[in-house]
Amino acid sequence: MGQTTARLYRSMQNRRVLARYICALLVLAGLTAGSFVTMRHLIGGMKQGEVLITEAADLRSAIHKTMLALDAIAQGNPEAASRAAREAEALNSGLDRLITTMVRVGADQEDWALIQDPDTGLQASVLALVQTATAADRRGAVGPGGIPHMLESKESRGDTMTGPAISAMDQGGHVEPHGTEARALATSPLPSHRSTSHAGHSPAMASIDTLIEHLRGDRQAEQKRTSRLHDLLGVATLVILLAEAFVVFRPLMSRADREAARADVALSELEYLASHDALTGLLNRGQIDRILDIAVHEASSESRQLGLVLLDLDEFKPINDRFGHAAGDAVLVAVANRIRGLVGPTGVAGRLGGDEFIVLVRGSQVEKEVAALASRLLDELRKPFEYRGQLLHPRASIGYAVFPAAGSDVATLLSAADSAMYTAKRSGRGRVSVFSEQMRAEADRTRRLERDVREAFEGGQFDVRYDAVFDTSLGLIGVEGLPHWHHPARGSVPTDQLLAEVAAVGQTPALTDFVIFTALAQAAEWQRLHLPFGAIHVNAGEGFLRRGDACSVLQHALVSSGLDSAALVIRLGAEVLIDDPVIARAIHGLQDMGIAVGIGGFGTGSRPLLALEGINIGFVALGREVLVRAEASKEGKAVVAAMLELCRAMGKDVLMQDIDTAALAELAQSEHVTARQGKHLCGRMDAAEMTAFIRKAASGPAPRVCPVTDAEDAPRTLSVLGRPAA
Repeated sequence: MGQTTARLYRSMQNRRVLARYICALLVLAGLTAGSFVTMRHLIGGMKQGEVLITEAADLRSAIHKTMLALDAIAQGNPEAASRAAREAEALNSGLDRLITTMVRVGADQEDWALIQDPDTGLQASVLALVQTATAADRRGAVGPGGIPHMLESKESRGDTMTGPAISAMDQGGHVEPHGTEARALATSPLPSHRSTSHAGHSPAMASIDTLIEHLRGDRQAEQKRTSRLHDLLGVATLVILLAEAFVVFRPLMSRADREAARADVALSELEYLASHDALTGLLNRGQIDRILDIAVHEASSESRQLGLVLLDLDEFKPINDRFGHAAGDAVLVAVANRIRGLVGPTGVAGRLGGDEFIVLVRGSQVEKEVAALASRLLDELRKPFEYRGQLLHPRASIGYAVFPAAGSDVATLLSAADSAMYTAKRSGRGRVSVFSEQMRAEADRTRRLERDVREAFEGGQFDVRYDAVFDTSLGLIGVEGLPHWHHPARGSVPTDQLLAEVAAVGQTPALTDFVIFTALAQAAEWQRLHLPFGAIHVNAGEGFLRRGDACSVLQHALVSSGLDSAALVIRLGAEVLIDDPVIARAIHGLQDMGIAVGIGGFGTGSRPLLALEGINIGFVALGREVLVRAEASKEGKAVVAAMLELCRAMGKDVLMQDIDTAALAELAQSEHVTARQGKHLCGRMDAAEMTAFIRKAASGPAPRVCPVTDAEDAPRTLSVLGRPAA
């Protein structure tokens, strides 16, 4: 709920910031558009003012030329009259263009007043000048005082002049007559002499100069307004940008800073997770490898020693299986805390994976320091861990090695420490072992063995051999499948040695699955051939039951072979005789599938007889160790007799296996054990040989192995052990 609320809040914040940003952009866009339109209008007005000034200047030039032509006439130049007429025509056209341009650009009232004023206006002065030039051309000559008199103001002229009306144009372009003044200018006597100075001091010239000066003033004023508006727009733009920075970008920057801070925290967490174990907080395998590389390089260059300690918990898997993964995790965290406490803040400790830990020791006296640390670790981890009121005792096996004596590189040093740790495990667990060259040889042997076992699986060197299980009355009641290894150099490897070597390299699960699938497939073949083999026996250890997939593996093997579960017997090792709910659940699962379950090799090791009471199995097979003791002494025979009596009292069927001598056969006879197996009865055979044996046994009368003299009194032991031959 909190995360959803946070996401909604961030979404609303984002929308507010986005709205502010859009508003700011719209304001800037409007301001920019207004500035563009305004500046375009002002620039257009300035250009139009330039056009007006240009037209006025052209008109002034025409006035000046006309005045010069009139001056020439006054000087008595008869040819100047026609030139004056042409200039007058050009002057009239220039006035028309000026007025048209003023109409087009929308000249102000002051400009029109300078044009249209009836006394001093440019229009009247120019039209009078035009009329004068036209009249001079029409008369063809200029009398004394004509030109000056015509250029004087109306106060100095008489009203007796008559002539054609002078037309004028209003703001709309309509022609209107200017009566008396125009007629006076047109018909007044012309003086015979005129100085050229009149060309610069006529009313028309004064009017045009006034207009030009006024237009230039307007242009300068427009430039000032444009400059002020430009400055105003710049200030407004700056204000908007500052407002945008404050309203929009400041929150964005604040948010960016927060996001950057969160990113830094997340990056730090990622870096921590990339270098530390998520459960225990110790360094992980990758970081340990990097630190070891650096440490070994530095130690090698400085001729210093390094100590490397490997630690593996001894009873972690049973704790994990019995109390659950939460208990296992709690133990790992507690172990990590104890290691961290002993190593200290400057030490280097890590978790390699599972229940295996590593410590790097650096110092001036590494050999003493690493030995002392390993001893302290062992003592500390012998103390029990409390979990939900339960005291757990995982203990640990510890091995350590010293650089460069144990190895000159990281891989060799790790291998040396690992060899020392597994030596501690093989020596009884819960102890410390230091690496020696003998361990290196053992490690080399282990690597060769790993290679041999791998090649055996890949090259088909493993197969299954079969032992017959007999009943003294019924004959063949079952066949046990056992692994066989024909090594290309060593030949046939004894079964006990084979199992030990495969276990040493961790390939027992693979070998167990191989035997199960191969034996069941062969049994299905005998069934297809209608050969009465009884039941197929397969061995499985504690590890098989703890895998978690024992039932599914057997179910797969039964389905793939087509064999019925009633034809399968699983012999478990005596090590399963412990009060363990995981083992019990697995056995119940097998029995629910219809598979018979028994204990093989019973009497081997130190498992108590009363352990049979706590486990639901159908039969017990006495192992070689107890039979050898029985063969050697009367006390041994008494032990066997007691074991047989206890098994029968508990309702357990009994199989005496490993009957390899006549004496053991006689012992079975004397103790009334009818189910027997061993070399003295029948040798181990491959699949083809066992097929021939079963066929021969089925074709004749049921064989009697070591016949019982008082068979009527012998206890029957076949209810679960085997399936009577058909």
